[in-house]
Amino acid sequence: MRTALLTALLAPALLLAGFAVGWVMAGDGWELTRGGEGREHSAPEAPPATSPELPARDVSGADISGLPRYPGSARVAYVREIQGELVWTEVEYLADARLERVREFYRDAFRTEGWAVGDVGFSQGAWVYFVMDGEREVILELQPRGGLVEVDMEMTEPAPQGTSGAPPPTPAPDDDANDPDDGIEDD
Repeated sequence: MRTALLTALLAPALLLAGFAVGWVMAGDGWELTRGGEGREHSAPEAPPATSPELPARDVSGADISGLPRYPGSARVAYVREIQGELVWTEVEYLADARLERVREFYRDAFRTEGWAVGDVGFSQGAWVYFVMDGEREVILELQPRGGLVEVDMEMTEPAPQGTSGAPPPTPAPDDDANDPDDGIEDD
């Protein structure tokens, strides 16, 4: 009887704990619990997966320095987040080109821009590269998307010193440097 009671109490608790861990590891729970501070998003409605079109212009955001975009590609998504001591940036492009041509472009860019290739893989028609430049690490994925090629870059790099997710404080206006600091701005 004691074993049956113990089993009746532990089984639901273990089931609930397993569900919670799975939910957080899948990403859904983590997004809900950590909030959106330090987050910068820019992504319009995604083109349909069946017949994507190359957008006329980029969404707002920035390219990853030292890792050029494929010529003629359009930036379709941009996210930048401060995650503790790291900055995570994801940039997605669409290019009107053959997958093999885009792959050759990035292999050349890795060499000419000084990126070390840590790993490369090919699965289900997509190429995935893990490249490093100093403390910056990028996972670059190239995959066909209709008649276009999707280029997805995810970069992590150390956050600037003193960054905690809040914008840096605005410096006070500078008064005349030759005057004693009387708190009055001079002309």
